[in-house]
Amino acid sequence: MVSQFPLDYMHLICLGVVKKILQTFTHGSHKQKFSAKMIKEISANLKTIAKWIPSEFARKTRELENLDRWKATELRLFLLYVGPVALQNYLPKKYLIHFISLHCAIRILCHETDCKRNNKYAKDLLNYFVEKCIELFGTNFLIYNTHNLIHLADDVLKFGHLDSFSAFSFESYLYNIKKKLKKAEKPLQQLHNRIVEHVACNLKKKIIFFEKPKVMCKNNKKSEELGIASYNTIHYNKFTLSTINKADQFCYLQDDTIVRVKNICLNNDNPILIGESLINPIGFPNYPIDSKEFDIVIGNQWSHSTNFDANNVTRKAVCIPYKKSYCFLPLLHSYN
Repeated sequence: MVSQFPLDYMHLICLGVVKKILQTFTHGSHKQKFSAKMIKEISANLKTIAKWIPSEFARKTRELENLDRWKATELRLFLLYVGPVALQNYLPKKYLIHFISLHCAIRILCHETDCKRNNKYAKDLLNYFVEKCIELFGTNFLIYNTHNLIHLADDVLKFGHLDSFSAFSFESYLYNIKKKLKKAEKPLQQLHNRIVEHVACNLKKKIIFFEKPKVMCKNNKKSEELGIASYNTIHYNKFTLSTINKADQFCYLQDDTIVRVKNICLNNDNPILIGESLINPIGFPNYPIDSKEFDIVIGNQWSHSTNFDANNVTRKAVCIPYKKSYCFLPLLHSYN
């Protein structure tokens, strides 16, 4: 009976453990509580980081002053991408490693293939996280949400990666249901009628899969300069690259090289990316394992502009400012 009901990481981790940790550091009476100055500085950093969040994310980062109003998607963004960078200079090392252990474990369990291949390592990280909670935060922190983390990896082995059985998609669909209701009277009948009409009119949205990358938004000025067709946007199945928004310019190639796209061209119907590749990347500090094993790196040295085959792109890179460099993390899913 217990094993057939998987744990939902939206409520368990994002709205549960992650929010409790941040509330402990911002609102609680813990010895490591952030000062007003630290909260102000971290909030300013989160506001800056918001400009670097790609278009795949429905929500951007907000200030810590609004923590009580953060949505689950914002807490997920903080855990999987932003948190390890934003907290780097504000937490003692043992607290930072503790939080990054949770970040690393959940990134593994959210990955479509790593969730099985590195499941044992993710489980060890979660066990370490739960054990350290008592030492770092006291026994009061070890609530049922925290305890359940030790069972999460087993659910992933049985049901697939975390996003395949989380409540995020159902929570998002509530908006579509609410749009169908025009008045308070007889909501069930209204919803039934709208669904019947929807099916009858065949208005169901079709999922578009591109056999090859699709270029959009032609840039006539660039086309005249280069002598070949130039575009601002290129669509892949799970993400979009764009030269207009700086947050949408970064991607990984098949050899895990990180590229900053400067221009998108079409030569004989073959899409080409013109850009710079990241050179001499280093691993992220305080990571429980060499972060380059998970394609998470830091760097800010770029090669000269060159051409790349658009079909060689595998994933989008999420770029987050870190000191005088950038931290790059692979996009796990499409989050719209």
